[in-house]
Amino acid sequence: MRGRYKKTPSQFWPTLKYLGLTVAFIVVNKLFESMFPKDFVLTEEFEKMPFLSSQMYQQGVFVSIRYFYYIVFALTNGCINASGLGYSGMRYGDDGPHEWETVNSCDFYKVETAQSLIVAFQGWNQQIHVWLKNYVQDRLYEVGARPSGKAVLTTFAVSALWHGLYPSYFLVFGFAAIICEVSKDFHKRADFFESLGLDTEQLRKKVSSWLTFYVCSYMCIIFSLLEMGKIETFVRATKGIPIILTMVTFTICRAIGFGKKPRDAAEESEKKSQ
Repeated sequence: MRGRYKKTPSQFWPTLKYLGLTVAFIVVNKLFESMFPKDFVLTEEFEKMPFLSSQMYQQGVFVSIRYFYYIVFALTNGCINASGLGYSGMRYGDDGPHEWETVNSCDFYKVETAQSLIVAFQGWNQQIHVWLKNYVQDRLYEVGARPSGKAVLTTFAVSALWHGLYPSYFLVFGFAAIICEVSKDFHKRADFFESLGLDTEQLRKKVSSWLTFYVCSYMCIIFSLLEMGKIETFVRATKGIPIILTMVTFTICRAIGFGKKPRDAAEESEKKSQ
């Protein structure tokens, strides 16, 4: 063995850690799966539920689906650590604790505490996220510039194709691209909310966290339904509220140039006048 693998410590505890997480995730998944069966969202009873009750039910289904994938991610990390390939060396060179971060399928804490959909995607399925960023998105815009909406949409389209040819995948990833653009618009315009006398930082954290999990739960259920008939039933039962609100917000933001900071808007106007 060479390099950092020459002095690889015992894999027992790093592997046991993810084995323990796997068991915990299985327990949570089975508990919520029994309390919130996914197929119930396709019934007339779900359609007749009060709005808040249906939202709570969606969150319950979202937990069961999310933790199902956590099981796979934790098992993957455990297997990689058991092989010794997850070892990334000591934190401070030749001193400090050993780290096992070479391959990390998912940052569970980052996903659970995400305050925007962009951050949630960064923590979810990290190896694929890094690959898509380096080999797809970063090749679609100039160095030093910010990813354009076209680059983001193309990246999500490639991700959808990689997942498979189910219609739900393309709907969800297309929807996710639009949500990411809306999220960027609002994060750029902190000055707008400050001008209204609002505590921007605290308001952004609270609202962003709630909206992230609200939208993610909706997208996740559509993603798991796969078939167009089931998706139509679910969207009809929920009146398609998240989709409508997102599309209306996106259209308004782009129509009025909300995502552009005052300085950027002034510079663009000056260039056009020259």
